Amino acid sequence: MKLECMSSGDARGLPRSGDGLISGSAYLWLFLGAILVRFYYSYQSIANPLFDSVLLDAGMYEKWANEIAGGKWLWDRIGVHTPVYPYFPALLKIAFGPNRAVIRSVQIVMGASAAVLMGKTAERLWSRKVGLLTAALIAADWMLIIQDSEEYSETFAIFFQALTLWLLLCRDARVTTYFCAGLSFALSAGARPNLLLCLPVVVGWVAWRFRRDDTQLAAHLVASSLGFALVFAPIFLRNHYLSGAWILRSLSSWNFYAAVEPTFEGILQPKQGIQYDTYMRQPIRQGFRSQAEVERYWSDRTHQIIRERPGMVLVYLLKRCFVFLNMREWSQYDFDAAAYRAYSPLLSLPWPHAGLVVPMGLSGLVLCGQRGKGRWCLAAYTVAGAVSVVLLKASSRYRLPAIVLLCAFTAAAFVHLAGLAREQRWRGFFWALCCVGLFGLLSWPDWLHLNQRQESRHWFEIGLWKSKLGRWDEAMQAYRKSAGEFPWDADSPYRLGLILIERGDEKAARPWFEKHSSGNRNFPKR
Repeated sequence: MKLECMSSGDARGLPRSGDGLISGSAYLWLFLGAILVRFYYSYQSIANPLFDSVLLDAGMYEKWANEIAGGKWLWDRIGVHTPVYPYFPALLKIAFGPNRAVIRSVQIVMGASAAVLMGKTAERLWSRKVGLLTAALIAADWMLIIQDSEEYSETFAIFFQALTLWLLLCRDARVTTYFCAGLSFALSAGARPNLLLCLPVVVGWVAWRFRRDDTQLAAHLVASSLGFALVFAPIFLRNHYLSGAWILRSLSSWNFYAAVEPTFEGILQPKQGIQYDTYMRQPIRQGFRSQAEVERYWSDRTHQIIRERPGMVLVYLLKRCFVFLNMREWSQYDFDAAAYRAYSPLLSLPWPHAGLVVPMGLSGLVLCGQRGKGRWCLAAYTVAGAVSVVLLKASSRYRLPAIVLLCAFTAAAFVHLAGLAREQRWRGFFWALCCVGLFGLLSWPDWLHLNQRQESRHWFEIGLWKSKLGRWDEAMQAYRKSAGEFPWDADSPYRLGLILIERGDEKAARPWFEKHSSGNRNFPKR
């Protein structure tokens, strides 16, 4: 069986003009269904104490967005995030007021739109069946459903990633289309900078498509570059003004260092708090003060480890590959995806995610990624996106942009298998199943024992949020639950003791401070 592009494009996989975004009732129903499921999940998640919270990254985005909405349009320090995503909630706050329900609603629509965009792209490259199944897989992915209601940058990045691919692979060859594609890619990569690794694929596609006409090639490269520069040039210029160096964001080199530092075993990160702060003080102790000097410090440390222990670095890279492929959601910080999912009876159903998409998607890359330059472009973009995740943080929400791309190849693999079975081509069907089984062996077993490495403490984060709101009794209750669930949790007893000290009950606080010391000693060995 051949998975051709059918009538959707020409024999070389080039896009054809005149294609609407939601053409036909099937995509419209999938779009509406995706929105309905996400809003219903939001309704059921009211019981989740953290559903309306903003912690760590979300808290940073929220603070920055509030500053922008308050009239401070330019930042005065280089943060660990780019300003691309914070401007998005800030504009919504300016237009509709400081209402998180508005941000959540807009992101839900963006998440449903991304499903349709990827579906239409897959339809152009393979067939309508593949396109509809791709849209359905993205619309029903339980991790995406959760993330679309959270104030993180993933939904924003995924929407503009899907829009970029739709513009490049499905729309006409107008210069304005490529300007919009460059702008869309910049917004996606600006929200998740690791996706910049996909930039050579975008440039390569433009170069290949207009390779026979130098004038058209130059015009389209300039147009897409202008769209890209419209986002990144102001960021680099402002950061250069603040630091004297061409920096996209702070601690970029720290992320690479953390990926190769032997203490972290290639996959772990220092816990937020005392352990993290200890590392952040290292360059200061060496006399480095400016952000440019700090970036250079961590970059030099990274290069030193790679030079001295290249074999170990390769082992760590392999470990991160297994984290990326693992069907489990593993979070080290604030976001316990399993806990969020448990608050929604709807989402507790067996919705698709990595356990299905990773083995089937990788099989689709092998079995169905050829026959057409458009497919090669999507395959290269998918691989580059996956590599960009593996190089840094390969788990939880960080791998979602790559999971969305794999959904197209998952759908193609399903249609391919169904076609082989229908035509009774059992030998090909058997080898295709073997391919799925092989990738399943990489995804389904918990090779790195991630279940035992879980460090995300849902009740501790509830305690932090309740403390921030001044609900001290609820915070104490949450800290007690976290201390009981994680014997190594030294933070919860410490914060509980602080609350008791503030209330003047030093006698009751003393046992919790002792438990805090005990927790520090009993923290799991790395």
